[in-house]
Amino acid sequence: MQLKILHILLHLSIAVNLQAQFNEKSTVSGSVLKKDLAWYQNELAIHEKSGSRNDIINDLVNLGSFYMESHDYTGAIKNFQRVIVLYEESKNHSAMGDMMIKICDAYRALSDFPHQLEYLQGATREYEKANNENGLAKTLRSIGYYYLNVSLDRHPAIPYFQRSLALYKKLGNQKEESYLLGDIGHTYLLCRDSIQSLSYLQEALNLSQKIGNKEGMAKYYGLLGDYYFRMPVNIPNALDCFQKSLKLFEETDNKIGTAQVLINLSDLYVYAPDTALQNAGILPSEKYAKAIESVKKGYLIFKQLLPRYELLWPLGILWETYEKMGNFDSAFVYHKFYVSVRDSAQGTDKQKEIVRLETKFEYEKKADSMRLQEELTDEKLKRQMLLYRQQKQQLELNQSQLALVNKEKALQHLDFLKTQSDLENERLVQQEKEKAIQLQSVQVKSLTQQNEIIQLNQQRQWIYIITGFILLCTASMYFIYRSRLRGVRLETQLIKEKAVQEKKEAEFQQKLADISMTALRSQMNPHFIFNCLNSIKLYTTQNDTAAASAYLTKFSKLIRLVLDNSRNDRITLSSELAALELYIEMEAMRFKEKLSYDLRIEKNVETNYIEIPPLLLQPYVENAIWHGLMPKEEGGHIDITVKMQNESLLEIKISDNGIGRAASNKIPKKHNSYGMQATTERIALINQIYKTGASVFVQDLVNENGNAAGTQVTLEIPV
Repeated sequence: MQLKILHILLHLSIAVNLQAQFNEKSTVSGSVLKKDLAWYQNELAIHEKSGSRNDIINDLVNLGSFYMESHDYTGAIKNFQRVIVLYEESKNHSAMGDMMIKICDAYRALSDFPHQLEYLQGATREYEKANNENGLAKTLRSIGYYYLNVSLDRHPAIPYFQRSLALYKKLGNQKEESYLLGDIGHTYLLCRDSIQSLSYLQEALNLSQKIGNKEGMAKYYGLLGDYYFRMPVNIPNALDCFQKSLKLFEETDNKIGTAQVLINLSDLYVYAPDTALQNAGILPSEKYAKAIESVKKGYLIFKQLLPRYELLWPLGILWETYEKMGNFDSAFVYHKFYVSVRDSAQGTDKQKEIVRLETKFEYEKKADSMRLQEELTDEKLKRQMLLYRQQKQQLELNQSQLALVNKEKALQHLDFLKTQSDLENERLVQQEKEKAIQLQSVQVKSLTQQNEIIQLNQQRQWIYIITGFILLCTASMYFIYRSRLRGVRLETQLIKEKAVQEKKEAEFQQKLADISMTALRSQMNPHFIFNCLNSIKLYTTQNDTAAASAYLTKFSKLIRLVLDNSRNDRITLSSELAALELYIEMEAMRFKEKLSYDLRIEKNVETNYIEIPPLLLQPYVENAIWHGLMPKEEGGHIDITVKMQNESLLEIKISDNGIGRAASNKIPKKHNSYGMQATTERIALINQIYKTGASVFVQDLVNENGNAAGTQVTLEIPV
């Protein structure tokens, strides 16, 4: 029964929508259908010769559409793929996505589901590159329908529907948004996730009501009816939803939707438990009559509007209902009719396949003829190219011979020019000899004048050398004096800076010592020691010698650890934690039931090898006890966790469930606590001395209602 309901839901919310998505991209105009294959091929050949790119694209699209209408889906795919190549050259990604949708339509008709999915995903990528959000939303939705309608596992459809839903929300298309919400709810319904299904279907219904989409309201009332039908206790709700869906389909004059809801109602009357029907106001004795009446109304509408194979669903319900009523004659008649329709539908599918194969054969036959013609044309072209190459070679040979003749003439002309050049050179040599004789007489006079000039220059050079030497000595003495003066000043400045630095270091060491002593005093202040002694006295007065002895032992160990640790700049983490645990144990003994604690150390923390500054953690724990937990009547708990954030960073967290810092600050205090402040300053000084990056973070904790739930201190210490 539920398989039949799922069958109609698939037809209503998947097949129809998916068909509309693809038909939107693959509609063929009336003018395309009126022309034949030869006309389109001639048009394509003409435009290929003229090189008109847009005309070629239009011709290929028309050819592909013609093949689609002729059920030659292979031919359609080849033409659409050529269009994609042309669009890819111009980087028109949006148009490439449209063509991939057309190819997907063809593969869907061929029942080639892997290629169908491949081109849907390809269209998604192209629409993303083109930033075409509307096309991307439709394609993502189609991929969701693919997984919903083809795949055995319907869960992968949900992410695609959700991505499409997000895009439609961004585009402000509330109608498509309501459809996507319904698709997701329907998918969860098929995956038997009732909680998610109800949530999305209800949201889809609410949105359809908000925008006044009656068809959407009718559809989602029907799906909600199927949802409630699956649970016998909700049969009244299912009946109410089906009746609302039926009324809305009738108002919108959607006869197919009306028929489907009528058949769903008949399913409900037949298969719902009698007790559930009685709760809905239907007597068990009336259910078969109501089912027959309802399914016959739906059957008559199907018979008028849908193909014959769609009658299988209402016919199956009719013969099963008559069989349950005990009317075996009518059951036999409708069962016989059911078998006839089923066999006829199978035969029609086979006939369609035969027609498709015949069309494909005719196309391949024509393609082979055209291929042979192309081969003959190629052969003629090859012969013409060979003749052209021979003529070109002969022309090159003639040009080579002409070049040789021109070279011989050029050589003869060069010999003539060489003879003329030799004669001209002899004349020039004679002239040069005459000029040399004249030049010699002039040189004799020039040499005499040069000797006189040289003597004058030598005298001038000696004057320049002596003057330069004097100036150089003067400048050297000046620079030596200036350098010595600068050295004295620099040495004086260095002495002053060294004195200032030594003063700062002394002040820094004094400040470090003061803070260390402050930290030590905050660790073991007299108030704490006084309280410890009072506790020991109380145990002694109560004759609880065992508790007094244990408390005194812990107290002495704590005093010893504090004194030992305070003598060193750094101690092992195990020593620090031992002192801290002794301190908490003593406070827990003193406050009895009001204080508990938990110390957790992760396995990767080497407590015996990691070193930290001493007396670092106790002030934070003391602050948590006295200012966070003790103001609470019931006391509280402290959590201390020690772990390594990474190989070189130690993290220590101290958390309490006390009243929080804000409430604690409102309580009047007998004395101010400087332990945390001193420890914070001490960490800053340690970072300055050792160039480390230790840090402290204090965080207020809150509960689900936003109220104070304690305080958490986080120390991060490089190791």
